[in-house]
Amino acid sequence: MRRWRFIAVVVAVPCLVLAPVALPGVTNAQRTGAAGKGQFASSSPPDTTRYIRPSVAADRAPLGRSALNPQLAASGISAHDVVVSNTNPNLKNTGIGGTEPSISVNPSNPKTIDATAFSGCWCSGNAPLWHATDGGNTWTLEYSITPPPLPAGESSFGCPCDQTVDYDRQNRLDGTFLNLTRTDTDVYSGTTTDPTHARAWSWHTSGSPPVTQTTNRTQINTGYVDQPQLLVNRDPVTAAQDNVYVAYDDLTHFERISVAHGSSSLNFTIDKAAGADDNCNLSFAICVNPGLRLAVDRSNGTIYALWQQLAAGSGSNPVTVNYKLNRSTDGGKTWSLNGKADGIVVATAQSTQPTRSSARSMLCSGELIVVQSTGPRTMSTTFTGRATARPATTGLPSPGCMPVLRGR
Repeated sequence: MRRWRFIAVVVAVPCLVLAPVALPGVTNAQRTGAAGKGQFASSSPPDTTRYIRPSVAADRAPLGRSALNPQLAASGISAHDVVVSNTNPNLKNTGIGGTEPSISVNPSNPKTIDATAFSGCWCSGNAPLWHATDGGNTWTLEYSITPPPLPAGESSFGCPCDQTVDYDRQNRLDGTFLNLTRTDTDVYSGTTTDPTHARAWSWHTSGSPPVTQTTNRTQINTGYVDQPQLLVNRDPVTAAQDNVYVAYDDLTHFERISVAHGSSSLNFTIDKAAGADDNCNLSFAICVNPGLRLAVDRSNGTIYALWQQLAAGSGSNPVTVNYKLNRSTDGGKTWSLNGKADGIVVATAQSTQPTRSSARSMLCSGELIVVQSTGPRTMSTTFTGRATARPATTGLPSPGCMPVLRGR
């Protein structure tokens, strides 16, 4: 019986390209989320179940195709399990792993790579990240993410939950984390100049005793903040300046993006709505997780947001989903695309995601890419539409999932 974990894909070429791999048969947890959400899923508390099953033929050839592109394999690509290919030889015997991974390559030194996942919590100390200095061949589990200072009487409840990281051009690793406390759910973002040492991690705080600034500057009903995603992009005016963008779901109605402009301590001064879930409200009788995601154009500082929205008049099984796109060209101050402040619908498809499991936030299969060229920028998106249900043992993406965005 094989144990499946997330792995890093390493390309042995001068410009490394790495990506987390969603391993077969390991699905996101069913989560109940905040009270009253019904089928609408939240990402806290994190799923800590270790999913194990025997390997099947579909693992090696999903949809009848090789799991590893032969041309990439011939170019020197290799896969390394961060637990097995670890500086701690006993780590593979501990059962540690992680789901929903995020990974980032240091642009100043592409051999330095960091990844996060649901691999630990702030329950009794620092949370971990996975760190490599040799291009991803060997990993070390570093407990270096210190808990954010919280208001008096509050403590983290099993988090960090959803989390993503990204490097800027100043050798800083920035990270955003969904955190659940006794009374609230918020997003906190911090930065480090040395992922291997806790003393290098910093949060933007104020007051005495210090309290960490929430990245979701707009205060939202308890439990309705979800799925933060962080990306770094150059400033659209000052090319040498990096801005940090954090997208998060405001499950009451809006898709929001917070921005820290050129701030080494991640001081978020902007929190704007890129669009709305027009046909979804707090009753959540029929709804889909927006799954807000970002893509960046590093040539000019433009940033794009993509999310899914329940279409008006949609049935309940399957539902009809609109995929909406919006854009900011001024560092997140305003959002508009083709004259529409709420963005535009770029695709519509049927989805079974609200009914395939009663409380799952399903985000899989698809991407939005900012394509660089000598002419105008173009956007390309792919997504999975309605399909017949596949056997659970295949580990293949479920139909009707949210596209993931990527910038080039």
